Amino acid sequence: MKEPDALPTPSRPGLLSRARAWAGASRMRQLAIAATLGAVVLGTIVAWLATARLALQRQALTLPRALRALDEGEWETAGLIADQLHGSLEPTDGPPGGVLYVLGASQAARAKAEWSPERRKNGYASAARYLQQAQILGLPEEREADAAFLLGFSLVESDQLEQGKEALEEAIELGCTEPQLANRLIAESYFFSSPPRYAEAIERLDRILSEEGADPNDPERVEAKLRKAEALNALSRYSEALTELTDEVPPDLAARRAVARAAAQIGAARAAEGPQRAELLELAVEEIKRAESLDKLATGPTRAARLLAGRVAELRGRPDEAQQSYEVLRRSFGACAESVAAAIAEGDMALAAGNQALATESYRRSLLLLADVPTIRSELAPKHELRKSLIDAGAKLVRAGRFEDAISLLGDMGSLLEPGEQAELRADTLAAWGEALLAAPDEPTQHEGYRRLREAGQNYERLAEIRYATAEYPEYLWRSSEAYLSGHSFTSAARILRRYLNEETKRRGAQALLRMGQAQLGLGSTDAAIAALEECIEFYPNDAASYQARLDCARAYQARGKSERAEALLRDNLVGGTLAPRSAEWRDSLLELGRLLHEQGRHAEASDKLEEYVLRYPGSQEAQLARYLTAESYRHSAAAPMAAAVDAPALAEREKARELAHARLSEALRLYSAVQKEITLGGAIDDLSRAMLRNCYMMQGSVLFDLERYKDAIDMYSNVSTLYQDQPFVLETLVEISLCWRRLRDPIKARLTVKQAQELLERLPPETDFASSTNLKQDEWRMLLDEMGRW
Repeated sequence: MKEPDALPTPSRPGLLSRARAWAGASRMRQLAIAATLGAVVLGTIVAWLATARLALQRQALTLPRALRALDEGEWETAGLIADQLHGSLEPTDGPPGGVLYVLGASQAARAKAEWSPERRKNGYASAARYLQQAQILGLPEEREADAAFLLGFSLVESDQLEQGKEALEEAIELGCTEPQLANRLIAESYFFSSPPRYAEAIERLDRILSEEGADPNDPERVEAKLRKAEALNALSRYSEALTELTDEVPPDLAARRAVARAAAQIGAARAAEGPQRAELLELAVEEIKRAESLDKLATGPTRAARLLAGRVAELRGRPDEAQQSYEVLRRSFGACAESVAAAIAEGDMALAAGNQALATESYRRSLLLLADVPTIRSELAPKHELRKSLIDAGAKLVRAGRFEDAISLLGDMGSLLEPGEQAELRADTLAAWGEALLAAPDEPTQHEGYRRLREAGQNYERLAEIRYATAEYPEYLWRSSEAYLSGHSFTSAARILRRYLNEETKRRGAQALLRMGQAQLGLGSTDAAIAALEECIEFYPNDAASYQARLDCARAYQARGKSERAEALLRDNLVGGTLAPRSAEWRDSLLELGRLLHEQGRHAEASDKLEEYVLRYPGSQEAQLARYLTAESYRHSAAAPMAAAVDAPALAEREKARELAHARLSEALRLYSAVQKEITLGGAIDDLSRAMLRNCYMMQGSVLFDLERYKDAIDMYSNVSTLYQDQPFVLETLVEISLCWRRLRDPIKARLTVKQAQELLERLPPETDFASSTNLKQDEWRMLLDEMGRW
């Protein structure tokens, strides 16, 4: 039997077969395969649909469609389309600025819907940026006018008033669809600019009001009439404002009209008196109440009405009522222009009542409120008035002596002031503060005054740098040098004066050279001072500054020991020019000449000049010094006749000399006594007066000794030892007392006095400065007293 053929070898199964075989082994595997296949199919379908949708969208997203949506009021849709087109890398159909125009228009519509004033302002600012870029890139011709109008509107609403006005002017020229609204917005720009330009606002509003054939009830016309009345109020033309406010207005403007009428009546009341004033204020109160009742939502008119209520109370002399009105306004409405004005008014009232601390607190509160106000659009509290009121508040604090509070207030006013303006106000305040401190009697306070003046100099110098490119630059250099000089910062003063002299010599050349000389004197650079002062005298001989330059130069020459040139300069001031005796320079030159002659030992001439000074200027601050120097001159001038009274060969000559010496000593004694009483009864005593008082006691004792009135001399010297215990110069008084007792032939008391002096010398600490008040050192005093103890 034949064997069967071998079975054929089976072929390798495919992927689908193997998957089927694998899935057939288990129910779970079948479900997994089904889920995977479903996901793949679904993903394919979704991907296809998305691709199709994108293709369809790309075909639909066009600039014409965005513009059409915008025209139909669908600004959200227009904005979405424009945003997609703006982000695309492919070019759009139409001018390049078209998409940005749509973005700006939709952003402006979005800003209008914002409830937050700050977000609304920021939204309009963003819209303005889009629209500005759109104009740069180019717009469809038919959209140019509307784009310019919308740009102007957005700029005005974002507080960019000047730029907004220019854009609106362009919109009118291009024939925008709403010229009346554009004119009113331009008027708003003038009205709310800082500072406001009310007259120009009125001129623009009159264009709306003078249009022939216009409907008197047209909203733009009614709004223009109301705004004109508010501008007239701001210009204090109250009767004209009330005339504009006689017509009825729509309900939404009735509260604002009542506020405007109340403001006009209050303004008129300020200039009225008696019954007329009371009547006007009563009418204002009625309008205020009407405004609050008409403003159901308590918005702007209510805020304005409550501010006016406080002002009425102030005019009626009811500060408590006014303060309550202002406080209610602040607490009810928070950060708004009217609340800021109310806080400032509270500060002014507190300051008027003498409560400076409360005033400062109120002013600071006003600045905190102001910081939270995004845009100030108030008819009764415009930005420029708030700014001016706060600057005035700082000035009031300065006048009240609250310098530190004024400086702090200026620091918080940064947003209201330009850097240069803030630096100037700060420098002015510091200068006033320094001058006030210098007037204090105590030395530590005066040193603080010098420090404040130096700070003022630094601020003026900084201000000069800010104003470097302006004509004011030399002026602020000058102020800086003056403050530095008054603050005894002589190095800085000289440095700034050099810069000033490089910039300007015509206006203050003589004064600058004078100040340079004074600064160099302060630095101890006598030769440099003389050079600057001589230059002033030579090149500006008839300038008012040259007289002071001669005076200061004379002092410098005197310090150099060149008395002849010093005397010549002083006499030039007194007799060589047009200087009158009533001038300070003539007066000071006379005193300085008397001092110079006294120091030269020309006592007769000195006493003549000094007595003339006292006769001409008895009430001057230096009259006391002049009397003292006159007494010194008489005392010294008695020395020669006293010597002649002893040495003259003839008796008659000796008697005559004795009489002359006695007369001069008596006159010296009288003047010393007068100066002593004047200082003692005068109250406040400075270092110079204190030194003169001590010397008056000492010199009276010396004169009495020379007059041989020894007991009177002992009494006078005893006053010194009683008033100035444990001071080195008391040793001299005790020595003089001892000498008096010896003249009185009482050696026991003389030795006891010397013993008293020795005990005082031992009590004085080793570091005592003897040289500053006596002619001997400590060891020399010890030797002298030991010698006198053996007499």
